[in-house]
Order: sequence, then C-alpha cells, then structure tokens
Amino acid sequence: MTDERPALEELQSRLGQTEPIFAVFMETTDKYQGANTPEGREMLRRHYVYLFDLQDRGILLAGGPLDLDKPPAGGIIVIRAPSRAEAEAIAYNETYHVAGWRVNRVRSLVLRFGSLIGPVQKLLETPTT
Repeated sequence: MTDERPALEELQSRLGQTEPIFAVFMETTDKYQGANTPEGREMLRRHYVYLFDLQDRGILLAGGPLDLDKPPAGGIIVIRAPSRAEAEAIAYNETYHVAGWRVNRVRSLVLRFGSLIGPVQKLLETPTT
C-alpha cells in the first residue's frame, strides 16, 4: 500500500494568501434593547445606516447576527482596514457600541481555507472610497 498523504508543502501551497482582515465580534450588554421599543428601533436604523455606509465604501465584507436562537443576539462583521487601529476605530464607532448596548471586540483574520478566498481577494484588490 502506498502512502498517499500529501506533503505539508503541498497543503501549504493551497492556502489562501489574503492580507489580514478583521472580524468584529459584537456582544450585547445589559443596556441592550431590541427593536420592540422606539429607542431600539431608532438604534437599529442607525446601525443599518452605519453598516450600509461601510458596505458602500467597500470596507464591510460580510456581517450579520449571531445566535438568533439565544436572544439578545450579538453579531459579527468582517471588515477590511489598513491597520488594527483603523479596524478598532470602525468597530468602536459602530452605533450599538457607542451607546453601550454592545461591546465590540476586534480580531485579525487571514483567510486560508474555503470558497470565499477568491471573492474576498477580488474585493481586497478594489480600492475603498
């Protein structure tokens, strides 16, 4: 029987080579209010405005709620930024974070696996506005 295990170098040649991007994990605090109150609806509206602006400028790569089955739901966004400091500025200016309704934590991410590598690499080649 032959050993058909691929060599480490062969596997490494298949890894994605994107520049670091950032994942922002958004965790709710005790101050969080859902969209069932007027203040909560307005906060959600402003949150959407903020995220759509990031999307329109080519900064927001992906995002959405986490754990919808475990209210109150937190969220995650994946953004491009030239540095961690700039990613933190984006995360800390997000509406819910500013209001104290969520705590946003920034983590760097290098995409190495999966079918999203190609589309993300293409997006990263497009300048932000």
